[in-house]
Amino acid sequence: MRLFSNAKLRSLLNKNLAFFCSAMFFISMPPAIALSSDNNAWRCAVNIRLSDVGEHSLIEYFMTLQVKNTTGRKINGVSVVYKNFSGDVIGNTQLFCGNKGEDVEPGSYAECGRSLHSVEPEKLTRGDFGQLGANILAQLQALSTVQFCDVLGFTYQSK
Repeated sequence: MRLFSNAKLRSLLNKNLAFFCSAMFFISMPPAIALSSDNNAWRCAVNIRLSDVGEHSLIEYFMTLQVKNTTGRKINGVSVVYKNFSGDVIGNTQLFCGNKGEDVEPGSYAECGRSLHSVEPEKLTRGDFGQLGANILAQLQALSTVQFCDVLGFTYQSK
């Protein structure tokens, strides 16, 4: 997967997706206050990634979470419920941990992540862009409010 290498994607973004610039800015901004009243909540974030997959370009909303494996066993995933700053649940997902298939050793830290949603920019150039664009912006608005993840459990290495 190559980031920012597709000239067609850059052209589409420049022409038809200018409104995403301000949305990307708000997603990438760190929150002003980093405190949570829930001791079980961990900080997590949703960012936008632009990538090429084969013949297609994608805009992905990608969630990441930094975890420490305190289980005493190798892990390769984390089940989370993600919330906004007020503690309202936005959704839930399974995040995959480790680097290129390597499990996270007990006592080690790792980044866990997953693509929550992806959009092909080519679809945004069609005549139904208005409705599709509105749907994407509504989802972007919800995902941009993600601040905390409650870890529900871990996925362990199969023996």
